[in-house]
Order: sequence, then structure tokens, then C-alpha cells
Amino acid sequence: MDWRKELDIVLNTVLSSCDHTPDTSEKCAGDILDCEMWKSLLQEKSKLESLLEGVRTNFDQWRFHNCTASATFQFWDTFVHTDFMAYLGLYIGIRSRNWNLRNVSLKKLACLFYAFDRHNYLRMIPYHLADLQTFPQSVLDHFEAGCFSVSITGKNYYCVALDEAHEMEINLKTKQAINSFSPTSLATLTHYLPYRAETLHNIKTQLCIEKKKGNQRQPNSDFLPSQTDCIFEAHSETSDRLGSVYFTSKSNNDASGQPLKGTKSNALKVIKSTYEAAFLSSLPVIDESVQSNVILEGMFLINTIPLSSHRTFSDYAEFLFNRWIVKSHIQFKAQEIHVVFDHPNRNGTSPKDIERSRRIHDFVSEKTYKNVSSHVLLPTNWRNFLNVRDHKRKLVNYLSYQLITLSLQRFQNHECVVVTAGGFDDENMDKALSSLGGVDGSIVECCHLNSNHEEGDTRVWLHAIQSKSQRIIIYSPDTDTFFIGLPFIDSIADKTIYLQLKDSCFDHQFVDMRMFALQMSNDMCLKGLATSVDCLQMVYISSGCDFVSFFHGYGKKTFFDIFRQNADFISSDLSICDKDNIQGLCAFFRLILCVYFSKHRTAFQPAISVKEMYDKIICESALDKHVALIKDFRERMWERVMSEVEMIPNAEALKLHWLRCCWVMQYWKQGNTNSMSLPDLNSYGWNISDGEITVVWDTEINLKKVNDTIQWYTKGCSCKSGCTTLRCSCKKSANKYCSPGCKCVNCVNLPTNLNQAVDDPDSDLEDSEQEEDISYESDSETDINEFAADTSGNSSTAYKNYWDTFENYIFAVPTD
Repeated sequence: MDWRKELDIVLNTVLSSCDHTPDTSEKCAGDILDCEMWKSLLQEKSKLESLLEGVRTNFDQWRFHNCTASATFQFWDTFVHTDFMAYLGLYIGIRSRNWNLRNVSLKKLACLFYAFDRHNYLRMIPYHLADLQTFPQSVLDHFEAGCFSVSITGKNYYCVALDEAHEMEINLKTKQAINSFSPTSLATLTHYLPYRAETLHNIKTQLCIEKKKGNQRQPNSDFLPSQTDCIFEAHSETSDRLGSVYFTSKSNNDASGQPLKGTKSNALKVIKSTYEAAFLSSLPVIDESVQSNVILEGMFLINTIPLSSHRTFSDYAEFLFNRWIVKSHIQFKAQEIHVVFDHPNRNGTSPKDIERSRRIHDFVSEKTYKNVSSHVLLPTNWRNFLNVRDHKRKLVNYLSYQLITLSLQRFQNHECVVVTAGGFDDENMDKALSSLGGVDGSIVECCHLNSNHEEGDTRVWLHAIQSKSQRIIIYSPDTDTFFIGLPFIDSIADKTIYLQLKDSCFDHQFVDMRMFALQMSNDMCLKGLATSVDCLQMVYISSGCDFVSFFHGYGKKTFFDIFRQNADFISSDLSICDKDNIQGLCAFFRLILCVYFSKHRTAFQPAISVKEMYDKIICESALDKHVALIKDFRERMWERVMSEVEMIPNAEALKLHWLRCCWVMQYWKQGNTNSMSLPDLNSYGWNISDGEITVVWDTEINLKKVNDTIQWYTKGCSCKSGCTTLRCSCKKSANKYCSPGCKCVNCVNLPTNLNQAVDDPDSDLEDSEQEEDISYESDSETDINEFAADTSGNSSTAYKNYWDTFENYIFAVPTD
């Protein structure tokens, strides 16, 4: 029993040593713990091990016996004594502020996460360790000193990670306020929470780690085909990668050929955060002598659902007239009110047709309306009614005349003039009609407003430019309207234009276009750009709109932020929309490269910017340098992404995207003209066949590479004789070798086989089974011998030195 007493003494000594907390007068060498104290602790540890030597031997024998008898016991024994040490090391590393132990533990955990198939953590740890290599030494020194965790209580081994400390502090303050309903505690909570939230947001923003959306698992292979309905143009320079073919081989009429859809409204949110002074909740008060003109985009008005009291289209027209025209006249003291409508396909097939087809949902039509007139009863389902494009157009035709008729009855003294345009298909096509007639109340034509515009968001700017009023309010919630009119502001120096984005009982939002242009001109990030508003318009178009695709994983905020940060490098050439001008294309390439560089920065080490990488490339022309850099990006990113959709598109696909952007920009630039002349769509990245428009995602050469890759991976022979004769279809083909899609047995017809049999035409007489080309989606059967597992190493071998490493970090004795 003497050894038990001695054991108790040793354990008490060890435990009391662990409770020791050095004060500020003590010298802590190496780690945060005292050197002499740990020397004595190690002596006690050695004495303890000698006492338990016999017990440990019996314990190890018991473990070995049970591991041999039970696979489940062996699994948990390995986990507890080997794998778990990585988790324990990370825990102690954080609790003790031991930076080196933390990093070693993360490296060990990466192996475990790979074995346990934990995809998210498997990606995060290598990325994190790679990111650490890019940090300046001063930051790493702070981390090594323990600044990666925080001790709330001030005691040793009580440290927690920064995110935990933040949450614990918030919970502490919140619970104190809940448990004590005193004015002091409530005031503390009221001031504390917003401050901490704002501080955390500012830190993440400065570090470019602001979380945009929750982590999502990558879909499995069976789920992917159904999700390619809206895959973007992440097209590849496919060479020999099967993943590359997934996003380029799209048929013209397949839904998966549609451009990727994104959120356009985020663009104005980003703009507002940068140029906040231009956004108003109400309009300033003006003198009554100032003439005002309100321009309403009519396609938003008709989305107003009729009330239950409305029975006929006449009731609905009167409702819209009072809701929008009479109210605008009273609210803004407007002398003129213009209502403009879309005229789809006025100039033939339009790229907008792709977006229009997406907006039409499946529904059951209650009836077909041959005409829309005042006495026709309203449909019971207004949304279904508007989903039929012919119904919508008939409604626009009716309202274009009816609103003017109602204005003649309401404003008999011409205190307010109503103009409608875009909604006529008869002899008044392309005309703008006004209620400002003679004494007989006739409707007159406004020749200066006649136009062949297809979209209301361009037509509103024609009316604004042609208007003689000093103050103009444009109501259009469509974000496109803002960016279309941005380049026109400088040419309208004698007018004040407000764009109304929202009109509800509790939320009114306006943009002072002139103030916005002024703030942009004073933006230090854009000082080097001669045409900043045109560049901003191209950034908006190229990042995705109703005409062109969005980029997977990159929203409006990313594009605008990266553009402002790299404006000098991207240059004013971004505003060039001439398809024959290489400078505009190269500027667009630089924009896309900067965007992808920001997200995959660690893949391009040791470069710190795209400009640095660009300057190192030597080519004959600027275009060749950009193409070479894009290819370099693709090669570097290939091992860093989980799926093909994250890859930067190849240079050919990007050029086609840029051509579509140029078409849109040329189209929008004609918004101030009466007669539009649109470029040929077939020359700008689209294809029109039998009146149907489709997107040309990639060049024919790259598509051929895709098809060749598919053939290489999915077709092959099924020889049973080793593919040594010309009876083998692969051996007779242009490739000469068997491919991964073959099902042949004991094949020697491989590119790496240096001892292939010589082709013998007479060998066809050799006994062999008839071969056939095989095409299949996947082959789950794999020859075990082909990928034999490496049994030379196991978890015990992999971690045999881990406990020694762990002890070295925990119990290391500093040396002089």
C-alpha cells in the first residue's frame, strides 16, 4: 500500500503545479509559463511514469488483445490514442496561446478531415495555412506572441479563440441586462451591441473576409445535371479534363444554355454605401415657379393588382390614373406626366427574349382575350393574365389611349399634360401622343418624342432629355434605368433629375443624378479615369444584367469594389465598346483577372497583385500577354477549386462575353436618340436561327475539344486479347491508344507502354471477340489491382512521432 500513498503525493504535486499562476514579477521564458516550475513538473512526471510502468504494460497488453479481437475497439483505440491527439493539441494550443502547437495540430487535422471526407474543413485548413504564408512577419510575430486568442479571465489555460470571446462577451452583457432590469444595464446593452456589431463588420470589411452567404455543400454528381439550367459561361480550354466539358456542350434550345441569373438591385446598394449623399428619402422643397415633369415607366404600373371592387378594365384604368397620375400631379406639382411603355421586338429578335422567356412561368389560362376594352371584365388571376405576352400588349395598347382620355376629363384647363408613348401598334406606332390639344379636346402628336425604342428604361431618358422642365422625376425601380442614364447627366446641365427607386407608404427613395455624378468626379479612386461614368456602366453590364450572364460566385459588390481598388490598372479603356478595338477587350480582361485574383489570392503566390503578374509576362503584343495571363490563372486555379464553375473562363469565352457587353453598351448609348440602329447580333456573341436567339458560349474550336474529350472518356473498345492487333478499334483510330472509357482486358495499348506488340495485318486471324464502341456515362467498377492501396503506411505510422511533438510544444524547456 506504500506505493499508493506515494502515488497520491505525486498526483497532488502535479495538480498543485498546474494551478500555479505566475504573477507579473515572475519571468516567463519561452511560453507564458514559468521555466523552473515546469522543470519540477517534468521531474514529477518521470517519477509518476516509473511508478505506473507495470500498470502501463498491462494496459497496453489489454489494448492489443482487444484490438485484435474487435475491429470496433481497434477503431476507437486508434482514435483515442492517435487521432484525438490532434484535436487535443488544437484545444490546448488555443487555451495556452501556443501558436506553433496550433499550427501543427491543424496540419494533423487536415489528414483526419481527408480521411473522414469533411469537405469544408478539408478546404479551409490548407487555404488557411497557405494564407499565413502571405502575411507580413510583423503580423506573424503578434500571432506567435499569443494574439490569436484572448484570455477573458486572465488565467492560464483559460484562453479562447477570438470569435468565441466575442460571442461570450455579447452573451455576458445580454444576460446581465436580462437579469437586471435597471436603466444602467439596459443602457449598457443598447450602446454595447451596435458598437460591437459595427466594429466586427468594419474589421471584416478591411480584411476582405465579410461573409456573403452561408457555406453550402457541393452537389453530388447526380444532382449537377439538373443544376446546369442556369450555368454561366465558365467555359474551358478543355484539353483533357472531363470536368471542362460540363459547361460548354449546351444545345441551343436547352434550358441549361440560359445565362446565369443574379441580383441586379445589389448594384445600387453598393453605390449607395459609397456615394451616400446622392441618395435621398424625400425631394427638396422648390419654388412653385419651377416646372416639374414626372416620367413613369408604365410596365411597372400594370403590375399593380386590381382591387376586389374593380370589375372591368375601365375601372382598372381609372384606378391607375388616380394612383399614379393624379397623385404625381399633386405630390410633385408636376405640369407634365409621361407614361412610357416597352415595345418588345420592335427592331426584331432581341437578346432580352432570353430573359423574357425565363420570366414566363407555367400557369393555367382561364381564357384568351381577343381584345381589351373598357367594358371587358377583368381576369380573376392578374398574374396569369400578364404572363401571356399578347394579353400584356393589348393592355398596354388600351391604357395608352385611355390614360390620355381620362386626363382630358380630369384636367380640362390643361393644368397637367399627359403624354404616352411606346404602347401603340396601329397608325400611331412609334408616336408619342399628348392630351395638350385644342379647345375641342383632341389628342395631338409630340413629334420630338417619337421613337422606335424597345425598352421603357431607355425611352424615359429620351423624354427627360427632350423635356423643357427644370426638374424631372423618373419613376423606375429597374436598376438598368440608373446605369443607362448615368453617361447622359453631363449633357443635361440645365436640369435637375431625380430617379425614384421606391414609392410606398413607408419608404421613398430618390437618387440625385447630378449629385451622384459630382461625387464620382471627386472619388479619389477614380481620379485617373477620364470617362469614369462610362467605365462604371461597363462594369455593371459585364457583371450581369438582363442581356448578359452573371459570373458564378461574383456579385455586383465584388465587381464594383475591385474596380475602384484597381481603377488605374484597369484604365479608361474599359469604356470602349468597339468590337474591333483591342484596348477595350484588354481592359475587360484586366477587370476579370482582378476579380478572380481577389477570391483566389493564395493560388498566385508570391504575387501580390495582377499587375505584378502581368508585368512579368513577355509577349509580342498586349493581347497575347492578357491571353497568356488568363491561361496562367486557369492552370494555377485548377487545383484550388472544388468544381469547374469556380474556374475563370478561357480567353475566347471572355471575349464573347465582352462582345455581348459591347452590344448592350452601344444600345444604351442610343437612349438619347429618336431612332435606334442596333448592331447585328450574330457578330456580338449571339446566334439567331429561325427567329430563336441563343448565346454563343465558346468558339467552335473549343467546343470541338469538348466533344473530343467526351469521346476520349466515354468511348472505347472491349477487347479480351490485350489490344495487340488491328482488330482493336482504338488501335486503328487516330488516337492509336486505348482511352479511359475502354473495357478491354490486360490491355497493352497504352501511351506509357514501351513494349507494345508490332502491328501485324495477318494477326486478324487470331481468335478474339468482336469489339464494339462503348458509350456510357460512368463506370463505377474499378480494378482493385489498378489502384492498389498503399498499405505500407497506416494511421499509427503517420502519427508515431506526434506525441513527442506534442510534448515538445507543451513541456519544452527553454534554452539560453
